[in-house]
Amino acid sequence: MNPGAYGSSPLTGLPLVEQTMYQHGFSYYVGEPIGQWAITNFAADQGFFSNRGFENEGFTLAAKQLKRVHALLAGKAFEAGHNDSKPPMTMTNAGRASLQARGELNGADYFAWRVWTIEDLWEEARGLTMKDKSLRTLATLANLEDEMGVGVALSLSLGQISGRVLDPTTTFPTPIGVFYGCSTPEIPFAAEFLLEQKFIRFGAQAEAGLRIFLTPLGYDTVAKMSAGDVAITRTAFLICRFTPELDEIYNTVYRPTGELADIRCPIYRVKDVHHVDKIDDRILQELKASTVVVVDLTNQNFNVAFEAGYALALGKPIVWTLRRTNEELRLPFDIQSQNVLIWDDEFLDEFREALKFRIIAALEKARSQP
Repeated sequence: MNPGAYGSSPLTGLPLVEQTMYQHGFSYYVGEPIGQWAITNFAADQGFFSNRGFENEGFTLAAKQLKRVHALLAGKAFEAGHNDSKPPMTMTNAGRASLQARGELNGADYFAWRVWTIEDLWEEARGLTMKDKSLRTLATLANLEDEMGVGVALSLSLGQISGRVLDPTTTFPTPIGVFYGCSTPEIPFAAEFLLEQKFIRFGAQAEAGLRIFLTPLGYDTVAKMSAGDVAITRTAFLICRFTPELDEIYNTVYRPTGELADIRCPIYRVKDVHHVDKIDDRILQELKASTVVVVDLTNQNFNVAFEAGYALALGKPIVWTLRRTNEELRLPFDIQSQNVLIWDDEFLDEFREALKFRIIAALEKARSQP
């Protein structure tokens, strides 16, 4: 493959020939300063790299909309690179369906990547407000600090608007990815929001850029986001068996539901996170950090039961689900009193709708907890 044929990176604007980009099968892997990401032929053939827009099987994005998708992907790539998460791999809905039908989606080529479709990315991007982007940026800044109070140096300069609004320099790279979901022109507006809310302050201007410090109110806001009190970094940790059937349900029901614009609570599993911990230790960490927990009791399993018990002990709001089978329903005694959502393979649309409202109810419960 000649990466130069695709011109500049849609994420950073830098020529792709200067990046680490190589082809493996039908996938193109890209290493950039913001982190790794990948794309498949299913998206590349439809012109995802193009700034002229995107069109695939009736799904169309104008150039302006596609830039919002690129900015969101940049944020996801940056977060993945700094949180030890799986980097994003993009394709189309049709491409994902094709891989699922062939049983390849969970194969070796995708083990290290989290799959996002262009359609998924647009659905999330269109629901992000400037407040959402700014608060997500605040969380990123806190995460980038080596220790509390030292600040984060970015290649930015103070602009002339009000004498304090950020203006990306021409000498140093724009911090694409740090400002979550923000295109280059949006960065000053996100910074303006954080300044007006007194979440950040600026250090002295230096030749190499600007150091940004979080204020005590900024740190407090980040802590509230982690606790689910501010609806931007809330998450739902999914406990379930890892089987091909449940992988498909995760990709078609659980994950898309968490990404709905009126929920914005990513649903993920431990297998979606890169880590070097003992698996059981990592699961307990994710349970503690999550806003709500989803427990799928399908193919009842001791590990699932143990993790669900730990979530109960933590007082986490739990959404219980279970696949309907032809066998008589026999839940363990301690779970019989729980409000379990029964789902059926033949009625997944109904499951998605019911799951949506269960997640909303769980988030409301999380907000009301001390």
